[in-house]
Amino acid sequence: MRRAQDDDIEVAQVYQKAGARVSILDAATVSQWRDIARDTAWKDYGAKTPTSSNLLKLASDVPV
Repeated sequence: MRRAQDDDIEVAQVYQKAGARVSILDAATVSQWRDIARDTAWKDYGAKTPTSSNLLKLASDVPV
């Protein structure tokens, strides 16, 4: 888990150096985003192929 967090920090720094605005999302915000995405974009994407549907299921199972 620590390596993934280190990667997140490194990627954020790359984007900031390029002039992008980077925001840190807390667990509550990520959860709200998932709820909205699940009923909109994920629904459409999941209907495209069985692989798409499986990827979204796997993403849903990742704890926030």
